[in-house]
Amino acid sequence: LRSPQHRMSIVGLKKRAWEVRFEYEKQYDWYCEYDKGSPLRNLILKNAPQRAEPVLIVGSGSSTMPMKMSDDGYTDVTASDYVKAIVERMREKYDKDEYKDKIKWMELDATNISAHVPESSIKYIVDKGCLDALLVRDGVDGSHEGKESWVSEEPADVKKMLLEIFKTLKNEGLYLLTSFGSPQYLCNTLSFDEVGLNLLNCYQIERTEEQAKLDSRIPGLNPGSEF
Repeated sequence: LRSPQHRMSIVGLKKRAWEVRFEYEKQYDWYCEYDKGSPLRNLILKNAPQRAEPVLIVGSGSSTMPMKMSDDGYTDVTASDYVKAIVERMREKYDKDEYKDKIKWMELDATNISAHVPESSIKYIVDKGCLDALLVRDGVDGSHEGKESWVSEEPADVKKMLLEIFKTLKNEGLYLLTSFGSPQYLCNTLSFDEVGLNLLNCYQIERTEEQAKLDSRIPGLNPGSEF
């Protein structure tokens, strides 16, 4: 479910803001959890059925997604983030017992994946909010969480990230992107096709009545409208 952003102000402040956030954040999943019964989990299981193939999660932060994908039988999962401290903390916490040797933890900048990951080596790249962090305008303070918070033209680092994703994916590999932005916004703003990515499927999860009431708190967004 697309809920209002949480502490959106940190996103526009780039890497230093994430370093500060991870000093106190123990666990947080952006947008929705990968959990039993969640639409996100159902879609990934449907679209990424080859569970022995390599999976790279970009911007994994403190999410429990790597462990839950491992629980679902994905045997080659790499969880990455460009904040060294959170990578080390998650490795220390989970690189033992049932997850030891099942998940690799990597300090990785999503705009420079090929510096650490061989080209054409990953079947599934999973992104839950990482690309969005590059699409939020600098200096957003959390008080305007509607359309005006997002860039209207593709930033250079976003295009670079998409190009890196293309270079890292195997032939017919999949980039599984979960975004707060609407399909219309993403397709009109990002150059998927220019970097060699072909859009295969797009799913938009509808709001429940309760979620619509929550979304009505976003300035400029009517409860019945789409983002």
